[in-house]
This record gives sequence, structure tokens and C-alpha cells, in this order.
Amino acid sequence: MSNDLDKNKKVPNVPNLRFYEDIWNKCFIGDFLKIKSGRDQKPVANANGSYNVYGTGGVIGKATSYIYDSPTVCIGRKGTIDCPFYLEEKFWCVDTLFYSQINNDKVVPKFVYYLFETIDWKKKDQSTGV
Repeated sequence: MSNDLDKNKKVPNVPNLRFYEDIWNKCFIGDFLKIKSGRDQKPVANANGSYNVYGTGGVIGKATSYIYDSPTVCIGRKGTIDCPFYLEEKFWCVDTLFYSQINNDKVVPKFVYYLFETIDWKKKDQSTGV
């Protein structure tokens, strides 16, 4: 009778857990991205602009020009260093925000965001360490 009960159990169709150590390339973050600094938005600021201006807390205005036009991960310099965010739009960012210039041939940009989420940025929040 126990065999009949086992046959009637619903087993989820879940693949076995597997790891891809043999096909992943190990490298340093600097091998696939560069950290770039934003700039003062005053020369491009315009309420009717087509592009968002980002600060460390998110959108702070509009601009007539953009500083970068590819997928990126942004991180703040100090207080919000541990709150990275991902963008897939043309944008401008102020000088208190860093953005990443990602080599898409080597890594998927969204992966960089998830990688940044695993870093304890507060440990690096020490003046020149930032």
C-alpha cells in the first residue's frame, strides 16, 4: 500500500542543483568594468530635458544631454554607498554618484548589479577607501 501512496505524491519538476565552476572564468572586477564619476548637472539641467539626472537618492531632475547610454550600476560616494542601483537608460549623474562602464562582451550588466549587492560597501566607506 505504501507504494501506491508514493505513486500518487506530486513531486515538483525541479532540476538537480548544479554548479558551473568548470565553465566560469575567474577574474577581478576591474577586468570587466571601470568606475566613472558623475559631473555637475548645471550645464545640462533643464526641466524639459529628455534625460533623467540621478543623485545618490535617485532622480533629482532632467537634462538636455546624457553622460552615459549603456546598462550600468550606480553607487553613491558616502552615505548611500551600500545602496547600488541598476540603470538601462541614457542618463546624467551628479558628481556624488559613481556609475560603472561595463564591458558587455565579458559580463552581463545585471550580474554586476547582483554582485555589487553582495559587497559590504560600508566596510569600504573610509575617505580614500571609497
